[in-house]
Amino acid sequence: SVWRCNPSVCSPPRNGTSTEYSFCRDWPRLPEEIQNLLKILGCGVGEKFNIKNLRYDKIIFMADADADGGHINCLLTTLFLYHLPQLIESGKVYCAMPPLYRLTKGKDRVFTSDDKLMNSYSKKGYEVQRIKGLGEQNAEELWDSTMNPETRTLVQLTCDNIDDIIELYDILMGSSSKNRRSFITEHARQYRMVNEDSEDEWVFHLEADSAD
Repeated sequence: SVWRCNPSVCSPPRNGTSTEYSFCRDWPRLPEEIQNLLKILGCGVGEKFNIKNLRYDKIIFMADADADGGHINCLLTTLFLYHLPQLIESGKVYCAMPPLYRLTKGKDRVFTSDDKLMNSYSKKGYEVQRIKGLGEQNAEELWDSTMNPETRTLVQLTCDNIDDIIELYDILMGSSSKNRRSFITEHARQYRMVNEDSEDEWVFHLEADSAD
């Protein structure tokens, strides 16, 4: 289904859609719902691509503000890297940044992902609620927290060399855990993958070795 909220179009991927990296790369293997998602944009894919036919000024990925949501954004980025890289190069693709916390005191309501701000409001008597996901918010709250152009936070996806980015995605999200582990070990500090409070602690767990 497509939810129309003029002048935007919100198109939700079907529940259960494969989250395998290879499915995002190979057009024939893409589920019909995902192919339709790309067709909605109107600009075509591959040799048929024409940015003049793009129906929207911004394409915004909107997923939960947790590890699963981050993975969904990575997979959606993969789709566009392989099938519509021109839109990334043209600065048309964004990620929404949903808040982690809902702070309420009477009729006053604040959304934030900043722990320091959250603690500051907590000391002022605001009730702090951790937002589990976009699905738990009603339409009004979702608009206020994530979709309102006046208040939302967007991160624009940009790159200097699309081929280099695709090569990086092949390493980080491909089937070879050995290549992924080697890259992370070598480049962790360059990409700020270490805990800022302790140089010896990772902010994530390196996956266990497995057969490639």
